[in-house]
Amino acid sequence: MRRIARFFAASLAAAAVLAAVLLLSPQPLRALDSAQLVEKRCTACHGIDQVYSQKRTAAGWREVVTRMAGYEGSELSRVDQLIIIKYLETNYGID
Repeated sequence: MRRIARFFAASLAAAAVLAAVLLLSPQPLRALDSAQLVEKRCTACHGIDQVYSQKRTAAGWREVVTRMAGYEGSELSRVDQLIIIKYLETNYGID
């Protein structure tokens, strides 16, 4: 039960951060901006084809991006992670 509560709290916090980013952004985040962020951050370690050739569930993209953010040298902030996850879920997700 505690594990579920922690997961819910973390999900709620992540949603709050994303909402703040979207609401406080000086310009609306467009798909192009998100795509550029994906290309800039993901290609620091591997080719973009490795990202775009995959299809994953929403949970799958969250897991991959979170894992990549944990690697030494990763420059993925929590906000970057949320934007990238949303972009990948929308454009490369499966149900």
